Amino acid sequence: DTGVISVLLQAFTGNHRQQLNDQQLADLIGRLIDGRTYEEIEPLLQAVKLLKSSQNPLAREALALLNQHPNQRVRHVTLGRPDAEREFVSWATLETDGPLPVQDLPLGAKLKTARGEAVIHFYREAAPITVQHFASLARSKFFHNNIVHRVVPDFVTQAGDPRADGYGGPGYTIPCENNDIPFVRGTMGMALAGKDTGGSQFFISHSDQPHLDGRYTAFGQVISGQEVIEGILQGQKILEISLHDALPRR
Repeated sequence: DTGVISVLLQAFTGNHRQQLNDQQLADLIGRLIDGRTYEEIEPLLQAVKLLKSSQNPLAREALALLNQHPNQRVRHVTLGRPDAEREFVSWATLETDGPLPVQDLPLGAKLKTARGEAVIHFYREAAPITVQHFASLARSKFFHNNIVHRVVPDFVTQAGDPRADGYGGPGYTIPCENNDIPFVRGTMGMALAGKDTGGSQFFISHSDQPHLDGRYTAFGQVISGQEVIEGILQGQKILEISLHDALPRR
């Protein structure tokens, strides 16, 4: 209810923090987490936003539990979407003559990091424009020493922003190529801030994320080194992305 939200807001904004001990705060969060009905879910969605803005350890524990909430909307808001929420006022859509023939596109890419390497296999037939664009950026060394600006455990690792603040890109956008490839552990997708706003930011999922299916362009899959991707910390770098035209030996 709104009363619970009001108390939670006061607790996490610090206005009345001294009036709530950790046990009381835990009980309050527990009331919200147990919500299942529509009347309980709506205030819970508002509370999630407050929890995400808090540095309180209890808030982080609550969010970890909410990642597994049975309600899909709650999980979606808790995890957040892999988008950059960028501004595209001056960004034009990249003009192309269409994708290259599939056989002319690279088969995949290798991501080199200080923690090790990960090999990606591209979905060339399902997302040829995206693969061609990503490959062009890789060849130009756009991703060299790129900072991983976003890591959400058990959700995604996101990189490809030259500014490393979630608002950067190549200065133009590419069209979406939504397809029926499911987002499972290791799937690579193009980050968006709305329809046809892909650029250079990409994400790799840590686990199955069915709520992303059909909403983002899936254009690659990790075939080795997934543990490297999941071990990268926010602020660490992708040292290099190189292309390959043959599947490496497993």
